[in-house]
Amino acid sequence: MPVVEDYRWVIVIPDFEVSTHAARQKLPGEVSLDDAIFNVQRVGALMAAFATGRDELFREAMQDRLHQPYRAELMGPLEEVFEAAYKAGALGACISGAGPCILAICRAHPGRVGNAMREVYDSHGIGCRMHVLRIDPRGAHEIDAGAVFGPGALSL
Repeated sequence: MPVVEDYRWVIVIPDFEVSTHAARQKLPGEVSLDDAIFNVQRVGALMAAFATGRDELFREAMQDRLHQPYRAELMGPLEEVFEAAYKAGALGACISGAGPCILAICRAHPGRVGNAMREVYDSHGIGCRMHVLRIDPRGAHEIDAGAVFGPGALSL
């Protein structure tokens, strides 16, 4: 799938751990059909946003009902971090996997977005690291593990 190339991922890694086991324990055994449909709809919207550059789709497309609401209590000031990212210019934000990393996508001012997220963690006495990464238009492919956070990435 072609992807508009000027997007940046801002990845904020707070200085606390969330075990995958603990995060999975928070998930319900079953989800409603409405929640499953909600999430499946967002997959299409997210793909459309990436392929067409329709920035207005990202915020809604990155909403979730299957894991984020249940895992939020493990993620520190999650909603504050999301709101700070949006106010600083993020197009969308979400928990990365089981957490605690937070992803935000933006076209402009990734440093401003990451710093806004970091300020929220700082205000709660939580340190964090931030990385800004480009989206690789080639999609999934084999890479050198050192290249992920190497010279092609901007760490602030």
